Formats: sequence, structure tokens, C-alpha cells
Amino acid sequence: MAGVVIAGVVVAGAIGALTLTGLRPGTVATAPASGGADTTFPSAVAPGWSRTARWVSPPVETGGGKVLALDDAIAYVTAEHRLRVVDAVSGAQRWEAELPAGAMSQELARTTIAGAPVVAAQVGDTLAWWNTADGKAAGTVQLPAGARVSYLGAAPLIGLDERTVAVVGDGALRRVTVPSGAFPLAADAAGQVSAASGRGWWHLRPGVAASAVRPWESAAPDDEAPSSRPGVVGYLGGTFLTLYPPDRSGRRHVVASTDGQAVRVSFRGQVTDTDAKTDTTADATADAMADATAWWPSPSGTWGVLGRTLVDLERGSVTDLGAWRTTWITADRAYGTIDGRSIQVGPQVPRTEVGTALTIPEVVGPAGAVLRAKDAQGERLYLLPPTT
Repeated sequence: MAGVVIAGVVVAGAIGALTLTGLRPGTVATAPASGGADTTFPSAVAPGWSRTARWVSPPVETGGGKVLALDDAIAYVTAEHRLRVVDAVSGAQRWEAELPAGAMSQELARTTIAGAPVVAAQVGDTLAWWNTADGKAAGTVQLPAGARVSYLGAAPLIGLDERTVAVVGDGALRRVTVPSGAFPLAADAAGQVSAASGRGWWHLRPGVAASAVRPWESAAPDDEAPSSRPGVVGYLGGTFLTLYPPDRSGRRHVVASTDGQAVRVSFRGQVTDTDAKTDTTADATADAMADATAWWPSPSGTWGVLGRTLVDLERGSVTDLGAWRTTWITADRAYGTIDGRSIQVGPQVPRTEVGTALTIPEVVGPAGAVLRAKDAQGERLYLLPPTT
């Protein structure tokens, strides 16, 4: 899908940065997990989580991707290449389904197809899905080679080529043409695609010619140059996020615009750029600029981290995190580094130093956090409850 820019794919690329730091999910402990009988997690864990697990899974598939939190349930891929959904508190199986043959192309995802909530999986060039509650009403659709799926909206959005995306309708792909210069960001349950550029936004539909771009609602302060156009950061929780160039006072602002029949500004906040004061080489400057605009959306759909700025959509606020660099993000907190120190922070999680010789959660849900460790049989999942 060379040339197609979907925010979910861009974010997936950012996860590659996890290999650059010791603080990441899947840190393998040296102590073994003993066949699921020992419910003590075999290494240190991030603050806030007990080491005594509610349950330990059988071996899971290596390369099966991270687990998926589903309110009061957890979904994962077993070592036998099956999709299993278990109760988050007890670990008891609720349902199981056979996956299509092939390697997992992307992580499991929660989405909506044909008006029903489903668990979706892209396996090779097949998109498959199952009803979240019982695993029934399953379906599949074949994807063109190289297609990638984004789940930033209510429904899957499939990138096909430089100017074409697709949505799922009546069990088939329904193609949508993307205007030149626009970024397709999300699809809703009715098959409408939200796209954006610095010039404005579009609502696109299969089989319908794109209308003219609709300009962004003004959110600029009085001292901002009126001709400046924003960059498109991404899409989260039914909200467009754009980043404006420096105004006449040198300040940059992120703007959240609610996506509806019309797109209206929800709030704006000042963004502080990361700088490279100790290293002014071209590579260091490029790295600092990339850090300043890297967008890490939380799977909760209510907040994320833009560079060093925590953007809280629920509260309509931004918070400068200092010399921050994101490593991983979950529903309630982000993990990262400040001046070489490993830190966790979230909208309702105080900034806390966590150390580096520990394992951090893959996902967080109401029942607790899911972490991963290896034993002689392979990788296992541990559901750790909160300590408070």
C-alpha cells in the first residue's frame, strides 16, 4: 500500500521505536513462569499492578500480536492459532474460533461491521470478524495483496492504493476514492469515510463523487498568520486533530475538532516542541522534530500524547510533559522517558518514575493489566489486578 497514508498505519510504524528502549511490553523475565500453576508474575512490574495474577493463560501464539481488551473480557491468539475470548476476572473461556490460515498481519481489533460489535483480525490477505458477545455471526472478506486495515473510526477502513480506500458493506469491499492531497483517517458504521488535509475536511462515501473540501473552522488566536494551514495529526474518538505552524509569537497549537455533520472546533492548546540543545547535528535535529510531532493515541479513544504534550479530549486540555519521549501507551497511562528516566503518566495517573528492570502492560482494562512472560512451553499472559 505504498503511498497510502492512514493514521492507524502511521501509528503502527511508530511502535517500531519500542525496539530502541528497554522499557516496552513483552520484556522477557529470566525467572520462568511455571505452566500456569504459579500465579506470581516472574519479574518486576510497573507501579500500580500486583505481581499476583488473577489468572495465567496457556501458551499463546508467538507472532499473534498483543492482546485485546473487551470491557470485561480479553481476546488473544492461542498457540494453536485460534482466537480465544476469556473472562477478564477469572480467565474462563467464553468462546473460541478458528482463525484463517496464515500469519497475523495486524493486531486484533474491536470494531463494528453490519451494525454489530465484532472482534476483527487481518490474517494474511483475509479480514475476518466474529460477534464480540458469542463469536457467532462471523464473516470474512478477501483483501487485495498489501492492503492494510485501520480501526480509528467505528468501522474498519481498508487502504488499497494511493487514491483508494474501502469499507465493508454487505460482506464485500466498497471502494471510496480519496481526493488528491487528502489523508483518509476513519470510517463510521454507515460507511462514511472522514478525510482531511491542511485545507480542510471531507466526508466521502462509496460510489459518490467527492464534494469540494470544506475549510477548517477558524481556531487561530489574533496574532496567528491568517494564511497558515495546519498539519493533520490524526483522528481519535470522533475527533480530528490538527497542528498549526508557529504563530507570530512563535507558539504552536494543537486543535481538536469534533467530527459530525459539520466539523467544529472543540478546543485548542499550546504545544511545546522538543529541542536538541545538547546535539545540533542534522540527525539530532531531525530526531527532535520527529519526536515533537509523533502522535500516540490511547486505545481508550479519549486521550493521547503528541510529542511531549498530553492531549486530553474528555477534559479539553493539554499538559506539557517536559523532555518526554513516548515508549508505549495503554488505556489509562503512557510509558516513556524524561532525561533518561523511565516514567509513567496519564490523565488520571500521576507522573511516577518506574525504573527500567521491569515489564509494562500490553493492555489495561477494568479487571487489571495484561503482561506477558516466557517459560519452556512459550509465552503466557498474566492478568494482574491493580494494587489500589
